[in-house]
Amino acid sequence: MKIIDIDVKELNRATRRARSRSPETDQLVDVISGLKPDEAKAVVLDEGDSVKKMRSRLTYAARLAGKRLQIGYQGDQVLFALSNRPVRSRSSSK
Repeated sequence: MKIIDIDVKELNRATRRARSRSPETDQLVDVISGLKPDEAKAVVLDEGDSVKKMRSRLTYAARLAGKRLQIGYQGDQVLFALSNRPVRSRSSSK
């Protein structure tokens, strides 16, 4: 690896890579956005998926949707519903 000095203006002109979302994440965001307080959903795990990975995906999608979820699992399903607690906002350090 070689590290060199550059002008900071060069960095400002450089193309920045945005995080792209998978179709599955977009689908989760849509479902979470449409959830009502008295509804619950479940994701059936596919071969190769784990509960940990799906919990992470659900948490990420909920953050994108501006919602907070209650998440659990049962067998090969990851269950989720809207949480009663409000979404935490990130406060700026003063």
